[in-house]
Amino acid sequence: MAEEIAISTAAGLASNATESVYDLLKQQISYVFKYQSYINDLKKQVEDLRNKRETVEKPVESAERQGKEIYKAVKKWLSDVDEFTERVEKAIIEDEDEANKGGCFKLGSCPNLIQRYKLGKQAMKATMDGADLLGKGNFSCVSYRPALQRTESMYVRDYEAFDSREQAFQEIMEALQDVNLNMIGVYGMGGVGKTTLVKKVAWEAKKNKLFDEVVIAEATQTPDYKKIQEKVAYELGLEFRQEGEYQRTDLVRDKIKKQKNLLIILDNIWTKLDLDKIGIPFGGVGREKDEKIRPCTKVDLDAIETPLGDVEREKDEKIRPCTILLTSRNRDLLSKDMKTQKDIFIGPLSNGDAWNMFCKIVGDAAESSDFRPVADEIVKKCGGLPVAISLIANALKNGSLHAWDDALAQLKRSNPRHILGMNETLYSMTELSYEFLKNEEAKSLFLLCALYNVGDSVFIDDLLKYSMGWNLFEDVYTLEEGRNRLHRLIDHLKASSLLLDGTYDNTVKMHDIIHAVAVSIASC
Repeated sequence: MAEEIAISTAAGLASNATESVYDLLKQQISYVFKYQSYINDLKKQVEDLRNKRETVEKPVESAERQGKEIYKAVKKWLSDVDEFTERVEKAIIEDEDEANKGGCFKLGSCPNLIQRYKLGKQAMKATMDGADLLGKGNFSCVSYRPALQRTESMYVRDYEAFDSREQAFQEIMEALQDVNLNMIGVYGMGGVGKTTLVKKVAWEAKKNKLFDEVVIAEATQTPDYKKIQEKVAYELGLEFRQEGEYQRTDLVRDKIKKQKNLLIILDNIWTKLDLDKIGIPFGGVGREKDEKIRPCTKVDLDAIETPLGDVEREKDEKIRPCTILLTSRNRDLLSKDMKTQKDIFIGPLSNGDAWNMFCKIVGDAAESSDFRPVADEIVKKCGGLPVAISLIANALKNGSLHAWDDALAQLKRSNPRHILGMNETLYSMTELSYEFLKNEEAKSLFLLCALYNVGDSVFIDDLLKYSMGWNLFEDVYTLEEGRNRLHRLIDHLKASSLLLDGTYDNTVKMHDIIHAVAVSIASC
């Protein structure tokens, strides 16, 4: 019995071995006689890969123009396709004719069987590799928006560490660390420096890891909810495509809810904002047991370096989906309409801080015996408002004593004008800075910016079109000459503190107070 089993097993193995050898031999022979079919299949594979590469490359080029980052897998796939097609064309397809040339001298033009075998085998292997490469080229998305690399200057470019600001700064920082507060207001008169201060707060909160993300958006006098949504979305790396109003709101809300610890600053609000319409969730929700929060620790403004320590929360404590910081001139708008839980007042600078700021801009002239009495009165008329101090100081910088005396006289005699709740002093400051412009073209451009800078930035290219179309520039005959003149005038207006860098590249904007005065001047 055992002998029969052994014989049967040996026969089976011999049969399988025979079949394997036969299949192997058949495959090897096919390389010779079907080499052309294998090469044709490979050519088709190369063509499919090129077409597929184009469908991936076009979105990649578009994404790169928009400043997006390309996924490493996409870059590698494009590189692999280039390497594969180049290798195949050089090593196989270009050698195809060699297989048809004579391989023996006596018979004339008999086929080159060795070359056919070689090419057939290479083509089949390459076709399998190409199919694998083709299958890897299905990308649902080829790019992503890189995280914004913010620097301190982006937040606090114009910040001065005034002693009279430290208390307000500390109050805001402590309020942001209070677990019971998620809607905080900052208020004060126009030009007092609310925006500059909260930008400093934003930087310190981000640097010291009080929040994982910090978003700043401007509301303006007539809030544009779509623009606010777009700014919030951009800061969080969210992209809108063709979504409607409600879809955008849902996307923003979902994105915010996914953030573990987020601070949203809505600057310069003039009317009640519908946060739900923007997509900003508000109101407390339960905190997970293992989440942590920083303690309310006094922040050292001059020597803050290390993150504040973490402490465990109690199980029943609450956490907000995001913390909201609002700035406005109107305290009632914050407390009554926006339901802020804590409002922090930003007052004018102290006399000492105001004087130091003025001297820093005008230089040593303010300390001289001739200029000092006039400078004292001018600083006093500024009322401790940083915007006013900056305006008048930049206008008087490098000016003669006669110019300073004339400026003071104008300030004393200026007719009171109340615009958007501004006091008469601030109006006269802005008007005086405008009058001190030494270039009539700069004055015209200033008023033009006011007309097209309604609550947001204005594109420099648009200013160029309007300026050239209205012949605002003298002795300018080409577009390039106009562009050069425009940028020179913009630099002049920025140096006079009448224009600021815009929110986006290639844009400029006005402080809202300056804008109001400019509109008033233009309407006269």
